[in-house]
Amino acid sequence: MNVMVRRLYTVVNGMPKPLVLIAGIAMIGVLGTVDLLTKNEILFSAFYILPITLIAWFAGGRSAAIVSVLSVSFLFADDISSRLMSLDSVAVYWNNFGRLVFFLIISYLLASLKKAFDRQQALARIDSLTELRNSRAFYEDAGMEIERAKRYKYPLTLGFIDLDD
Repeated sequence: MNVMVRRLYTVVNGMPKPLVLIAGIAMIGVLGTVDLLTKNEILFSAFYILPITLIAWFAGGRSAAIVSVLSVSFLFADDISSRLMSLDSVAVYWNNFGRLVFFLIISYLLASLKKAFDRQQALARIDSLTELRNSRAFYEDAGMEIERAKRYKYPLTLGFIDLDD
């Protein structure tokens, strides 16, 4: 399971941001359609968090905010089409405002967490004394180059200088 999740993360992380956004919007469209068809028999609000999470993590906070508004639009349409609440009711606006705030908070927190994660990953590969790439970065790059040399059957020459030891 862990290998599959890691592989999926690598694939999605390598996708261009517009493609991730399109995939997230498609997921929202499918959820919204199913939500409209079930006529409030099944609550789908929690399922909208998955595409919002994916977009916040892989495409950024602004994109996730846009998708949050789109999600609430589908939920609002579902509330109105199911005729459980009328447009005259304050509850329909209040409930959807609450959903929007919840989705926007999730978007903001996940986008902030992703920025912090990326920053920590970058700092983990830099030597604090020399401010150059450290041995962890060297081994990662060397591993990729070795795999590339094996795949294309190229010779590989490697040089390494330890500056601070």
